[in-house]
Amino acid sequence: MELQLELSLSTRPGPNVSLACNSKDGYVVGWPPVRWWRKQLWHRNRRGGGRAANSLYVKVKMEGVGITRKIDLRLHRSHRSLANSLIALFQKGEENVGYKVMYQNKEGEWLQAEDVTWECFIKSVRRLKLEKNGILS
Repeated sequence: MELQLELSLSTRPGPNVSLACNSKDGYVVGWPPVRWWRKQLWHRNRRGGGRAANSLYVKVKMEGVGITRKIDLRLHRSHRSLANSLIALFQKGEENVGYKVMYQNKEGEWLQAEDVTWECFIKSVRRLKLEKNGILS
């Protein structure tokens, strides 16, 4: 068994870089592919409004609860389903108290979620807030 060790010295400052060309793809393989890939991924995600194109996770805050949580809107198909899930998430289903779901749109305005269609809501929501609506009779 023969062991070969190669050592190359460079007069340039910085790390020694070896590049190889993959002939079938024509891509250069070497340093820094991981760094380049991360930059491309970050820029691609930033174009989508700060979140990935298929991500529908939004932050949720409930009035009277100090913890903010995240919820995936892809799991819901209606405002009612979302509201029920949020109440269960925060475990705050108080007797005779109604809740309304408020959302922050792209412009930063807080609006009531049920005032718009589900499709418009999904496209413009950035943050959610669950507020007490008052005493129900």
